[in-house]
Amino acid sequence: YTQTERQSLFWDDYLWTYKADSFLPHQRLTDDDTTDAPILISHELLPTSKHILINLTHQVPDFYAEFTRIIELVSTNSEQRAKAREKYR
Repeated sequence: YTQTERQSLFWDDYLWTYKADSFLPHQRLTDDDTTDAPILISHELLPTSKHILINLTHQVPDFYAEFTRIIELVSTNSEQRAKAREKYR
């Protein structure tokens, strides 16, 4: 789950190109999508399958309780780390 459309586009591109010899099957989630891709990227829509949420936003999403597991990426920057700790609480 990303913060903006720009961030969604970045991750979509990154997952295609991060290694020349590997591929992570993924898709950007849109209104008309029905997909079996294991990785779905969105900044506004929710997938129907809700196993793991990788939250790349600065907030706690309202829908977090719908997921079995949540993954948060935390910066080594002390200010960002403090915000992540507050979000965890």
